[in-house]
Amino acid sequence: MIDVLETLAAAQPNGQTVSELSRDTDISRPSLYRTLTALERRGWAVRQDQSWMVGPSLAGLSEPAPRSANLIERTRPALVRLWEEYGETVNLGIPSRDEVLYLDILESVRGLRTGSQVGSRDPMHATALGKIFLAARPSSEVRRLLGNAELPRLTPRTIVTLAPLMRELAEVSERGWAIDDEESELGVRCVAAPVRDRDGRTVAAISLSAPTVRFDEDSLPEVAAAVRSEAAALVL
Repeated sequence: MIDVLETLAAAQPNGQTVSELSRDTDISRPSLYRTLTALERRGWAVRQDQSWMVGPSLAGLSEPAPRSANLIERTRPALVRLWEEYGETVNLGIPSRDEVLYLDILESVRGLRTGSQVGSRDPMHATALGKIFLAARPSSEVRRLLGNAELPRLTPRTIVTLAPLMRELAEVSERGWAIDDEESELGVRCVAAPVRDRDGRTVAAISLSAPTVRFDEDSLPEVAAAVRSEAAALVL
């Protein structure tokens, strides 16, 4: 997605056709159509006749886009190692207001796949990635961000009130990893760990998600340790 945005930005003001984008990004036309449709929904790209160009929502992304591309490049080897070791879906996410924005995903090649799409967003309170970002913030900021109202319930296991969520965030801070235990999707378990910059700030997180039939509680400590180790080795 970042490659597409940067290519469109470089082609201003005339934009590019799908054929030109495919040539310049080395992305297949079917994949490009899916990406462009997602970008169009968010106002990041617009179509005029046969050409695509950056949309009105991209104005504030002129600097973050290259940083995001660099983040993907720096973290991809860690994601590949986890993907090769476990054969499950691995994700790279960043905080975006009160949501998680997925920047990179390596999908499992096994049956019963899990995972979101690059460019999609999930609520923080129900995801392992999101809990990492919330745990990195002061309690007062978390309370201000989430408010006192009941949080959206995505499954019967979603934590929807602030007090138990705050207790879990304290545990996340202490152990260095977070879990989504069927809280965003039934039958799916996910663990995540923070990626920090040189000042110790959490700027991203990586996660591994899999169906609970393959990712049971007995394997949780091993997988969590592997994800945490890969994330800790990344200093951005």
